[in-house]
Amino acid sequence: MYFKKIITIFFCLFPVSLVANTALETGTKYTFNEEDYYKNIEQYTLSNGEDDSFACRISGILFAKEALNAHRDNTSQGIESETSPTVINLYKDKIEWIDLDEVTMIIDGSTNFIEGINLEVILENDVLFFGYKYKEFHCKIPFSKV
Repeated sequence: MYFKKIITIFFCLFPVSLVANTALETGTKYTFNEEDYYKNIEQYTLSNGEDDSFACRISGILFAKEALNAHRDNTSQGIESETSPTVINLYKDKIEWIDLDEVTMIIDGSTNFIEGINLEVILENDVLFFGYKYKEFHCKIPFSKV
């Protein structure tokens, strides 16, 4: 009986800390900042090869909602001239790709994206960047907090 009273008092005094430790972490929503990315493509092209800014510009399509939906649905639908930016939820240890219906783990500052594409996860203040390297070119993809 005495033990039950102690437990009851304990839960009354410390409910927030117990809930905080057992509750699932909530994610922070980000969206691909395609307008800034394409407008300032030179700033987001980290490599200096002759065609690297063009390659980074083309790589931006990976972060269009329509492209991710087509990949998820395994369709070959063409991408329209107008696309909409993808939205993600960033957690401490994972990324929820909403348009892919997938979750990828963040391990050693990187996450595996579609078809083995490895993205470096860089958080600077309220801006999330994905570092994307392929062969000789290297891009920094900006995501803004929603």
